[in-house]
Amino acid sequence: MGAGCNGAVCIAVVHGVRVALKVMYNFGAETTMVGNLFKTEYRFLRLVPHHPNIVSVLGVIKAAPLTPDIVALLPEAARDAAAPRNRRGRVRYLPTAGMFMELLPLTLEAHLDVRGAALSAAEAVSIGAQVACAVNHLYAHGVVHGDIKLNNLMVSPVAGEGGGGGGDGAAGDAGGVAASVRVVLVDFGCAVAQGPGPADMDDQMRVLATVGTNIALGNQSHMAPEVLDAFARKGRLDRHSREEVAIPLAQQPAFALGVALFEIAAGEHPLPGYPTVVGDMAAAFDSIEYDDVRELAGAEYADVVQGLLQFEPHARLAVDEAWQRLEALRCGQPAAAVPAAAAAAATSTTAATEATEEITALRQQLRAAEQAKAQAVAAAVAAAVAAERQAAAERQAAAERQAAVAAER
Repeated sequence: MGAGCNGAVCIAVVHGVRVALKVMYNFGAETTMVGNLFKTEYRFLRLVPHHPNIVSVLGVIKAAPLTPDIVALLPEAARDAAAPRNRRGRVRYLPTAGMFMELLPLTLEAHLDVRGAALSAAEAVSIGAQVACAVNHLYAHGVVHGDIKLNNLMVSPVAGEGGGGGGDGAAGDAGGVAASVRVVLVDFGCAVAQGPGPADMDDQMRVLATVGTNIALGNQSHMAPEVLDAFARKGRLDRHSREEVAIPLAQQPAFALGVALFEIAAGEHPLPGYPTVVGDMAAAFDSIEYDDVRELAGAEYADVVQGLLQFEPHARLAVDEAWQRLEALRCGQPAAAVPAAAAAAATSTTAATEATEEITALRQQLRAAEQAKAQAVAAAVAAAVAAERQAAAERQAAAERQAAVAAER
């Protein structure tokens, strides 16, 4: 399905259930950076309560040997590391970790490519409101995703709403009305949370990093200017330095959300080539054109995006306000009419209910399969024991008959 710098995602079948299997690139190692990133990703998904716009983990695979079938699905560059040959040419399949999640095979980027010019204002607003809802949910629980981009957002049609799914997997049109989609944020390999660890955020949403602090966010084109500046200062430290560099992440979610919302409506980054810009960075932000965004999604959507894409962190629109305004726009109400509690209730409607029911059903199916497997194993063991007892009894009877024949002679 896809691959990044930390792992590859494949479609797998577990006890008859189709799932997304993420295989990490920590072949044969438990203490590598990638191994730690796996623990980190699972940690964040455990840390944040279930939400319909955040991917659900169905199970975790602790370090186990890879199989030829899985290695064949990995990117070519990763195969030699996953299954090296010894001097005699024999392939050795190394162990690695992984986890399986709900299967959402279509990225938001692919969906938008298929929709193209047919994308409506209502669709853009609905998608944008769901992305904002996911980002706000993470932020409310002290988590910064670190790599929000259209390829880390997945979509699936919402049953019973709009039109049917298109043959290419994207939501299609039926009678001119586009199918609704559920948008899901995935890939927490670059996420950062508040906590006591050296790469965790403090209560001001900063990571106090030294030369040896292991922290890496995603694509630079989605990093806020102040975050890029902090990473640059960290990179200039002498390797023996003990100086701390504060990496400010409090406004990173707002900036990344603004970029994503702009890309949804306009089809491109607000600053092509960013973070490389010609001239002054602040002036470049002031020159961003919002006409295409306004033309497709309306003035209120464009105002929200512009509020998020401010150069100065303190001037950016708060993530929760952005979400409330987009949710109000989606519901066709004034922003003031949708306070946080009402917006939360509005979001937890059909998509939330259906997503929760779908995940619950998947888990029940997997649990039932495990129970059936355990019962089958128990039955097989009982049958084997009974067969062995029967064979022992037959051997005993044969021995007694032989002894009787010998005695008669």
